[in-house]
Amino acid sequence: MRKFVLIVFVMVLFAPGTADAKKKNRAKTFENLPYSLTEMAAKNDSIIHEGYSLYLKEKLAWTAEDMFFAECNRKEIVQGSLISGIFPDFSCIFYNLKTRQCIFEVKMNVEKGEAFGIDSIRVLTDMELDKINLQSRLYNAVYSLDVEINEPPQGCSFNFDWIRIDENLFRVFVIMGCETPHVIPWGNDLSYDCDSLGNVLNVRKYHHSSILIPTDIKGEKVRQVFHSHTDLHPLISSTDIAIFLLYGEELEGFRVLNNGIYYCYDKKSNSISIITP
Repeated sequence: MRKFVLIVFVMVLFAPGTADAKKKNRAKTFENLPYSLTEMAAKNDSIIHEGYSLYLKEKLAWTAEDMFFAECNRKEIVQGSLISGIFPDFSCIFYNLKTRQCIFEVKMNVEKGEAFGIDSIRVLTDMELDKINLQSRLYNAVYSLDVEINEPPQGCSFNFDWIRIDENLFRVFVIMGCETPHVIPWGNDLSYDCDSLGNVLNVRKYHHSSILIPTDIKGEKVRQVFHSHTDLHPLISSTDIAIFLLYGEELEGFRVLNNGIYYCYDKKSNSISIITP
C-alpha cells in the first residue's frame, strides 16, 4: 500500500462573532489583494497560458533530446537544437550551423503523444536558418542583463527557453533543471523580453534564491507543497506552473503564500484560486 505524507498548514483565526465585524474583516482581506478581482482573473489566465507554453516547450525538448541520444549516429557534429511548430504538431531539429545541415530531426504530435526520429542529413531551410539566428540573438542577450544570477545548487543547471509574444516581441526564460529525483526545483529564475534584434526591453526576476522542495520523503509521497512570494511578485508565476508540471509528479497542485493570502494552482482544472484569511 502506498503511504502518503500529508503536509497541512492550519491558520487559526480569532474573529469577532458579529456579522458586521465579519464583513469588515472580509473587506480588509480584499484590501490586501494586490489587484482587483477582475484584474487578478485576467492576470492569472495569462500566467496559466504562459506557464503551460513554457512547460510544453521544455517537455518537447526532453522528448526530443532523449530520442536524439538514443537514435542519432552523428551526435559529435551537432551544434545546437531548435523547436518549432504549431499546436499540436512540433519538430525539433539538431543542426550544424557551419555546414548548414540538419543532422537529426524529431517530429512530435502532442495530442496523440507520438514522436519519431529521422536520422538523416538534409540542408537547413531558409526559415530554419532565420529561426536559429533569432534564437542565438535571444539567448546571447542574457550577457547584457544587469541582474544578479546565482549559481544553481548541486544537481541543478540552467535551461533556456523562449516563446513568441507577438510579431516582434519574444520572452526568454531562464529556469532551473534538476537531475535529482523527487525534487521540484523552483526559484533562481527570471525572464527577459527582447525584440527580434535581441535588444532587451525588460527583465523580471521571479525568485531571488533556489527553492528545492521534495516530493518524496523517505519513500513516502508528499501531498501538498507551497512556497512564499514577496510583494514584488505576489502572484503565482508562469515559471512556478511550468516547473510544477515538469517535476510535480503525482501532486494535484501547489500554493504560493503572499501577505497572508494563498494562491492555489490546481493541475486537473488548470486554474488558480485564492484562499484568504
